Amino acid sequence: MPTWNYVAVHAYGRPVLIEERAAKIELQQKLIRQHDAAYLTQMAELPASYVDARLAAIVSFSLAVSRIDARFKLSQDKNPAERERIARALEASGEGVAAETARLMRKHN
Repeated sequence: MPTWNYVAVHAYGRPVLIEERAAKIELQQKLIRQHDAAYLTQMAELPASYVDARLAAIVSFSLAVSRIDARFKLSQDKNPAERERIARALEASGEGVAAETARLMRKHN
């Protein structure tokens, strides 16, 4: 029986567009460092025209958060034994997000 576990966070505030090229590149590099640091070298070798075309399609913004709402759906509708079975299966999958979901299930149930 599949289960759909998730954590959703809604951040509210007034977005401010970032349109300056250098600032947009800085934000992209920050994301790349977090998620695929090895790509930074390849990105540095890309032609400026290619990078500029991609940047034109990206909407960059900052957000001063004024309110945060969080929702958890972590198998609360299941009995404790079933929740533990689901958490173990998530951990056994070997995926980081699945293991983190299992940790959150145990913390919030």
